[in-house]
Amino acid sequence: MRAAGYAAFLLFLPAYAGAQPPCPGDCDGNGSTAPVELDAAVRAVFDTPTACAAADLDGDGTVTAAELLRIRIAIVDPPAGCTVGPRSTWTPIDPLPGGPRQEIGVAALAGRVYVLGGLTDTGAGSARVETYDTAAQQWEGAADLPAQRHHIGALGFGGHVYSVGGFIGQSFNPAAEVYRFDPSANDWSTVAPLPRPRGALAVAELNGLLYASGGSGPSGSVADHAVYDPVANMWTELEPLPSPRNHLAAVALAPYVYVVGGRSDGGGTANTGELDRYDPVSGEWTVLTPMPTPRSGIAAAVFAGRIVVMGGEVNFDNPPTNVFVEVEVYDPASDRWTSLEPMAVPRHGIGAAAVGELIYVPGGATSAAFAATAYSDTLRIVP
Repeated sequence: MRAAGYAAFLLFLPAYAGAQPPCPGDCDGNGSTAPVELDAAVRAVFDTPTACAAADLDGDGTVTAAELLRIRIAIVDPPAGCTVGPRSTWTPIDPLPGGPRQEIGVAALAGRVYVLGGLTDTGAGSARVETYDTAAQQWEGAADLPAQRHHIGALGFGGHVYSVGGFIGQSFNPAAEVYRFDPSANDWSTVAPLPRPRGALAVAELNGLLYASGGSGPSGSVADHAVYDPVANMWTELEPLPSPRNHLAAVALAPYVYVVGGRSDGGGTANTGELDRYDPVSGEWTVLTPMPTPRSGIAAAVFAGRIVVMGGEVNFDNPPTNVFVEVEVYDPASDRWTSLEPMAVPRHGIGAAAVGELIYVPGGATSAAFAATAYSDTLRIVP
């Protein structure tokens, strides 16, 4: 239940006079109260009997309307010891010109956002490639992928865009092929394939190398982890993920690669919030503080030295779409997660690409499973 529906009557509630924490409602402990934390406190009043200690100001195990007022005030007029935390806004951009697509690959290169392959609103596989010029704020076409692919890993670096693995058309058979796009020639070429086929995997680039983690192979979820050297055109298998999973996300924040979320099953009922960090020097994984909201089919991007994770499926607490609205941010310096405003149009089967001060999130699906959309938007975060 959203807090906006209660804003009017909250203004008329009596102020709670008892002792309160320095920052009322600061459930994630980041020193500020965000609107999404007020939403959580409202749900505690109307839907569940308990909430975090920072929302339960008098410690009696429940959240009252008067306590909601204190939390609301902390957002608009922070008291001493409570800072103004990061704020975020979602803004729509022009939709995908070729129509709805989900389970796409999304990459950024030279100020452009590339959207690769995916599934259409009829469930058909696609080879379509579209690019968004972030300066001109308009979509343009590009050469199609050499073959239909969806649930691919996509990445732009070193002057090229890569399409890694994925599933083949409506068969959902995993693929090992890796394609490389040259924007100057508007042409795709085939490079060394993955050591084993997999789709619904995650990719990240660190120091000019491409890391591919997890996914689904012919027999289900895998913990495969391999690195591609574009100079040598060669893959090297690395220490596997701590747990096999698919529909996960990966990013790089030097000197590490981070892998987050996903699921061990095929249908999205075995979601995880697991966050793993890979050290290329030691070749070892470290399991960190998990994402607060376990989910899969997510998108992730790096912004201002933090990892931003958004959307996903399957959320049975959010019928009828069963899509996650959450946007959660991880700070590697403190090993802590915080929350931002939820997605304006919650989706799964998405990718995200950071360009300048914005994170671009094109397409995806508005309901769990198949509900492709052409809707696209951007996320702006103000520290």
